Amino acid sequence: MSTMNTDKSTTSFSFDRRSPRTPLLGALLLAGGMGALSLGCYGIDFDEARADVYYCQIDSECLATQACAEFRCVDNTGPALNLTLPEALTPFAADEQTLVVNFDVKNFSLSDSASNVDGTGKVAIAIDGERVNVTDIAGAQLELGGSLGPGAHQLSIQAVFGDESTLYTNPSASDFTTFYIQDVNPAKPQVAIVSPGQGHVHVVGEPLVVEAAVRNFVYVENNTECQWEDDCDPYAIGAECSRACEPEFDQGHSHAYIIDRYPDCLDDTPLGCNGKYALSMRLSEGIEGDEDEVRGVIPGDRFTEAGPLELTVTLQYSAHDPFPNQTFVIFDQITIDVVDP
Repeated sequence: MSTMNTDKSTTSFSFDRRSPRTPLLGALLLAGGMGALSLGCYGIDFDEARADVYYCQIDSECLATQACAEFRCVDNTGPALNLTLPEALTPFAADEQTLVVNFDVKNFSLSDSASNVDGTGKVAIAIDGERVNVTDIAGAQLELGGSLGPGAHQLSIQAVFGDESTLYTNPSASDFTTFYIQDVNPAKPQVAIVSPGQGHVHVVGEPLVVEAAVRNFVYVENNTECQWEDDCDPYAIGAECSRACEPEFDQGHSHAYIIDRYPDCLDDTPLGCNGKYALSMRLSEGIEGDEDEVRGVIPGDRFTEAGPLELTVTLQYSAHDPFPNQTFVIFDQITIDVVDP
């Protein structure tokens, strides 16, 4: 969970943050349009109207009434939700008391009725996968009371029936975004998993697109190693930590891990887990992005069996050491669910 933060192929590909269950794999596009659908057909006779049969990697490979979810074209008839507030990657103060949530609704009528009537219902709101509100209007004001810890957090919305427990299952019935809660020291660097979303369902053997963003930190291909000393938190109020030199700004890259017990495993003997990353998100060949946001692909052969996985994205120096040091490494973490097709 993001609350655990200590703060806490070269083809281009596109990203859509609107559906946490929609794989975002344009980098691995095999073919476009109906050609890709026909190649992915698992039946003997082609039937373009069938759902959950044809292999896909992005929505554009499916029909207009479908979406790509778990690498299959599925029916997307039903509610369409789009979060408008909070804006993506907004930093809020450490003692933030309230959070305003707004969203647009299509193909769906909001109602205070407790009855389950198709096409009507409410919207459930969750932070880091935990439901915090259910509303029958297109928004809500969440009372935080300063309860969220510093670091990145994901806010998600989900269309539900009147009983508030039965979900609409079409992919567009949900949306999510990532925001920050600043540290007590607002200048402390932070990293956020922008995609996938908390609880994302991934398929065994398929590649996973990961997108990360930073604040008070700059992504570079290489940089001068101005490392902070060990066992000292340089961003703690009043701390007097030393470093090898004084860079213009904190810089480096990110690692993506799919291992358990991070960051505790950094102290494992004899070598720790720092080198067990699934993806080095350094601005270079195979990694897209800029100084604020990067994206890359974890190969499908890293996902060998079904079950929950912790996906962690960290800050690293160019020499791959944890930033600012191993004791106070800065990271973001979510849980994804790997399933057999």
